[in-house]
Amino acid sequence: MSARIHIEAVSKTYPVRTSLFSRRRELAALRGVSLRIEAGTTLGLVGESGSGKSTLARLVMGAENADAGKISIDGRDVRAGLPRAADAWLRRTLQPVLQDPYGALNPRMTVAETVGEPLHIQRQGSRAEIAARVRELLELVGLSAALATSLPVALSGGQRQRVAIARALSISPRVLILDEPVSALDMSVQAQVINLLQDLQDRLGLTYLLISHDLAVVAHLSTHIAVLYLGQVVEAGDRNAVIRTPRHPYTRSLIAAAEPGGEVEAIQGEMPSPLAPPSGCPFHPRCPQAVSECRSTPPALRRISGTHLAACHLADSAQETAA
Repeated sequence: MSARIHIEAVSKTYPVRTSLFSRRRELAALRGVSLRIEAGTTLGLVGESGSGKSTLARLVMGAENADAGKISIDGRDVRAGLPRAADAWLRRTLQPVLQDPYGALNPRMTVAETVGEPLHIQRQGSRAEIAARVRELLELVGLSAALATSLPVALSGGQRQRVAIARALSISPRVLILDEPVSALDMSVQAQVINLLQDLQDRLGLTYLLISHDLAVVAHLSTHIAVLYLGQVVEAGDRNAVIRTPRHPYTRSLIAAAEPGGEVEAIQGEMPSPLAPPSGCPFHPRCPQAVSECRSTPPALRRISGTHLAACHLADSAQETAA
């Protein structure tokens, strides 16, 4: 059974010192982010480095607490420092699959030991039952049971990521946090792992939160997409609506960059520092279509149609252009 996730007006800042004698400043990693992930669906978070994707993932996993707002899974609060029983429930409900399959596995543990470790920690079965569950999990992710005694050094990158997925599934979670799950793999292997994740979601009814800078991966695996820029949601909605009729210039630029041989719409300069975000629309210093209103007035995240939302003063004119 899958789970639904509600993220409501979440903000997170970090204290930062740029030098030993400088005064402490606040870095706004997330600013009023609200998202919903329905049971059995995939929300893809996309944006450049520094957009707030990984910060949001840490908050959803309960590794850190938000400064403001609320995160819940099936109505139960998610935060660091929960009572022991609630924290144990969260660990059973939600598991991460990390970016680096080489660094995620203990090099001294065999595949069977790695996959079965969470079951031993949770005391879920006898040794024989856990061994049987490990064999079942290896088959589920497309690995031969003969690899059970292998160490990570003997495995390919794709095999290691399949082992990491099997470990994440060992205690039957309902939510997987997929943090750049294929970025360290070759292109051909990426496709295989993406297909595996889709198959597992269909078979097990899992809910996914997918974090990636690669819009092509997000578009392939997600049912819904949220685009983050400087800690804010600038566009969100059904995958087809966001990909086919993007309303924010930043989204259009990301889509163009993801198309092989496509003409990339110019993005001027680098992303501004979160320590000193620009006034008005946070994207306006890099937007080729910015007008005076963009420089002075922050755009509200407003409904375009259905679940499609965009934070852009020019969203209506973008519709006319797309049409």
